[in-house]
Parts: sequence; structure tokens; C-alpha cells
Amino acid sequence: MAKIYITDTTRNLLFSGSAEPNSKIEIIINGLNVGEVWVNEKGHWQMPVNPLYFTEGQLDITVKSTDRAGNVNQEKYSIWVDTHIQVFTSELDDNKSSSKTDWWSNSSTITMRGMGEIGATVSLIVAGVTLATAVVAANGQWELSTDQLPEGKYDITLSIEDNAGNRKEEVHEIFIDRTPPNAPVVTYSDIVNDLIIMQGTAEAKSQLIITDSNGNTYTLTVPDNGKWSMAIPYPSEGKFTITSVDAIGNRSDDVPLDIMKEVPVISLSPDSDSGTVGDNITRDKQPTFIIGNLESDVVVVQVDINGTVYNAEKNADGVWFFTPGTPLADGSYTISVIASDAAGNQKKLVTHYRYDRQYADRARDCAGSR
Repeated sequence: MAKIYITDTTRNLLFSGSAEPNSKIEIIINGLNVGEVWVNEKGHWQMPVNPLYFTEGQLDITVKSTDRAGNVNQEKYSIWVDTHIQVFTSELDDNKSSSKTDWWSNSSTITMRGMGEIGATVSLIVAGVTLATAVVAANGQWELSTDQLPEGKYDITLSIEDNAGNRKEEVHEIFIDRTPPNAPVVTYSDIVNDLIIMQGTAEAKSQLIITDSNGNTYTLTVPDNGKWSMAIPYPSEGKFTITSVDAIGNRSDDVPLDIMKEVPVISLSPDSDSGTVGDNITRDKQPTFIIGNLESDVVVVQVDINGTVYNAEKNADGVWFFTPGTPLADGSYTISVIASDAAGNQKKLVTHYRYDRQYADRARDCAGSR
């Protein structure tokens, strides 16, 4: 037998039925006698009952009939008083808005969940069309999802209807945006001491995220004019990734940035440095030079000696070195060192060295004459 529900307790409830003519009818609710009435000569009876006896929930009702001879007959029923939706909450899964009524989403499907009366049906309605339904589970929770909705703004209605026929609605505005912002642009960069100064443009009010090659992350909110600037420490390899994330969580393409700060230095190897260390004079006609102060991502080091360009090599210990293939003649040489990374960044050093094959002999003569 289907459940019997009472959904309106604002007025007297009328009970009626049929029984033996001239017998007495008593109605008992949850053990309390709430009234009695006599059956008419045609065997019909009816009795209004004050709604104060009808509290929310299940009621056990006994209808008792007693005839003139004292014979008793009774029937027992259960009814449920349910006049309103007691529980109904809703939320958008992964809502990007802080508002409880206006929702933002960038998901491919829209998922909503909440609490409700067990067994009630929740419906999602857009422009009068029901897009999805769900039944509240035994734990009081419900969840429903829609097929992908086109981007745009929607007025949605979430409706819940319980088994008694009570209904309740919530109206929300949902904004769907899956379009990522344009990739940020770096219009200027420079190195000051150990800081990189950057300027550029990005979507206004988006979150700019800069991640360096050391794994450090720096963020800022782009001003309304779309122009941003930031100074951050220089990482070991000068590499960055810049990303823009809009207010709804859509991410732009990553923009790689690779710059170089360190200027290479060149020095004679200990075996080739004659006389005073660091005076840039050698008597070795094919000296070996050591190139240092290089960033770890340098891939090519070139050495230019008076217009002739050579490629330096890197040994097993990661040290860059260079030995000219042609013996040097006596004289001074302008040496340029150019370090290049994979991104094409270059740093250049220009210095001067002198080859003097008699330098060591003169140094010994000077020492012996003292």
C-alpha cells in the first residue's frame, strides 16, 4: 500500500467512512483519543480533527467502531505528515566564484551537489527544460551532472520535490568560460645586480605566474591597464616560464624566457702562465686557456684571437678550455670570448694577452741581478 501523506495542516482534517448504522466511531492518534462521532442510519460518518494533532512525521491512527451491543471493531493505519521541504542545499563543483548564488565554471561538464530529503528528486532546469535529475540518496546527499554546455551566462533553477509532493526551488546564475587568456608578453627585461627586471602585458586582473629554473614561483595580479612589471632574483640558468591565469581559472600558453647574466672570463692554465700569475703574458707559443664564470646551460664557447675564431671544448669535469692550433708569434693579441646558450643568448668578454718567448729568460735575469 502506498504511503498516505498529509501536506496541509492549516485547517481541520476531515475523516470519513462507512460502518454499521448507529454505531460509535472513535479516532485515536498515537494513543490519544481525538474525537468520536455516531454513524448515521445510512452507515456513513465523518469527523473533523483539529490540525494541532498532526505533527510532522509518521502518525499511527486507529479507527474504532462500537455497536449498540458493545461489539468492537477497529482498523489501524499509518499516515505521514509532510508539509514542506526540510533540507535543501546546493553548490557548484569547483566553483570559481566566491558568491553563493552567482557561480563561475570552466569545466567541460557542470556538476552540482548538495543535501536534501531522502528519496526526493532534484532537477536542473534551464529555460524551462530539465537537463538533469538526481534522487537524494540514503545519506541525504545528491549529485547531478549535465552534458557540456556552450560558453555563456545561464539562469538555472534547481528544484527539489519530495515523495509527498512538496517542492522548493533555488535560482542561480552560472557563467561558463573555457577560453584561456592570451599568453603574456614580455616587452622589456634587464639585469640589475642579481635581479631581473621585467615588464610586459597580460590580461587585466589575471594572475601572472612566473616560475624559474630553480622551481621558485612568483605571482602578481595584473592591473586594470594590462601592464605589469616585476623584479625577481636571477636563477642559476636564467630560465623562466610565464603564465597568465584568468579569474575563472583558465590558463594561457606558457611563455618561456631564457636570458643570460654571467660574462665569461678567460685565464691561462697554470702550465701556460709564465712568470707572474695573472699578468696575461705567456712564453708558451701554444698556450691553454681556461674559460670560466659560465652558466650551466652554456652550449658553445668561441674564442676569437685577432679575428680567427676557434671553438672551446669542455672536459669530463665540465671545464671549458682552449688551445690554439697554430703557434703564436711574438706580440700582443686581442682575445674575445663569446658564450652562447641553447636559446641564443650570448655574453662576450674582450681582453688582451701577449706572447713573449723570451719573457721567462728576462724574468730570471732580473731575479739574478738583485
